[in-house]
Amino acid sequence: MEFAACPRCGTFNSPAAKVCTSCKAPLADEASVPPPPPPPPRIGAGPKPPPPRIVVTPSYSPPPMAAAPGSPNPSEVPPPRRGAPTASLPRVPASRPMAPGPPPRRLWRRVILGVLPLVVAAVGLFYWLRPRPVLVAGGDVFAHAPEWSPDGGRIAFALATASNAGKAELAVYDMAARSHKVVAKIDQRRDGPLFAWSPDGRYLACAVDGMLSLVDTTGASAARSLARGSGPRFESDGAMLLAQCAAEPPDVGQSYCRIDLSTGSVEMLPGSPMFLMTVSVPHLMALDHREDKLEVGIVDLSSAERRLVVRASPPSGPWVKRLPSEPPWSASWDIHARPGWSADQSRILYASGADIRAIAPDGTQDEIVLNGVPDVHLSTVTISPDGKRVFFAADVPGADAATSMAMTGELPADLYVADTGTGRARRCANRHACKLRFRLSPNGRYIVYEHLRRHEVADSFFWSELWMMKT
Repeated sequence: MEFAACPRCGTFNSPAAKVCTSCKAPLADEASVPPPPPPPPRIGAGPKPPPPRIVVTPSYSPPPMAAAPGSPNPSEVPPPRRGAPTASLPRVPASRPMAPGPPPRRLWRRVILGVLPLVVAAVGLFYWLRPRPVLVAGGDVFAHAPEWSPDGGRIAFALATASNAGKAELAVYDMAARSHKVVAKIDQRRDGPLFAWSPDGRYLACAVDGMLSLVDTTGASAARSLARGSGPRFESDGAMLLAQCAAEPPDVGQSYCRIDLSTGSVEMLPGSPMFLMTVSVPHLMALDHREDKLEVGIVDLSSAERRLVVRASPPSGPWVKRLPSEPPWSASWDIHARPGWSADQSRILYASGADIRAIAPDGTQDEIVLNGVPDVHLSTVTISPDGKRVFFAADVPGADAATSMAMTGELPADLYVADTGTGRARRCANRHACKLRFRLSPNGRYIVYEHLRRHEVADSFFWSELWMMKT
């Protein structure tokens, strides 16, 4: 049961009563009863302040932002009432101006000082890692005429001193042991090779007191005398030896002969030319060079038959010694431009115009070896075993040959290398400025060369060393 409360005095009456039993005031329905009055305000309470306004300092001015759809415009918001609390961001100090950088010259100086030590270190590392030449024989001696063994593991050379003029020692340098030993006493000659390796690399043929001898480099047997002669060369099979022997009467001078190593018999060859240093042992042929006709021919030593190989073009360059009134075909060639055999004695090297060419003895395979390289010493041109590179000696540009010869006894020439058939030459420079006399190893990886230390003009003696370098 629910009771009705009197709106005036608050007395609870029965639900069916229409008048309050206490104050006699009429009782109204619940819907017509007015809501109670709001409670009185609290002391000190006032109207709710507006939200705090953000004050932006002049050092920062944000760009205006567009109002979102349905939101009030920020410019229409009324300012806060005086005395109302406000909030503001801390003042941001103005950014300091950037310090000016160093001037361009000082900046470049810093870059150079920073990069220069790296460049110096790189250059030093390059020279330190670069292969250095190895001394084969040195001191107060005359080490010369190096010759590689067929397998490339040893180097035979002549060793002379100022006290034993006219005599020399035959020494052999071992690549593995990095040392040399003397194997025989030999004659000191300048008109041909002093010694020669046998095809198997065991023996050395040399001249001792005018007698050709066979020296065992292993020391297993004593030296064996063969016949009187000089300038020995082994034939390809190793059974015969080609040498310069005394001519039989009525001829005078020297002639080529063949010596059978098994029997010791000597056979004189009739086709010996005037110059005995231009012989190809595999072909038993000698070059016959006629400068007046610019002809390069060969002479068969067995039959004395002469055959023309090629007629060269008039040479041009420093090799030619010609008077202004002389025709081109009457030129006198320098000794360094005379034709010669290649290192393997399979082709003939000759100068034609400004080029160096190679041709087979039968006149075929005529190819350009060096194209227009100046001041080449033709007698030093050596083709690598693979045929891709050419090693040669050439004059150093700007050097005075007369002064160099007078002061040092050496031509100002150095070792160069170029690709076969081209003229792009590169100087093989190292600690020695002149490398005129050299020999290339059979595998093409090493070069042994003579380095002239000094020249005794009074005694006509050369002090030279042998060095080895990588190609």
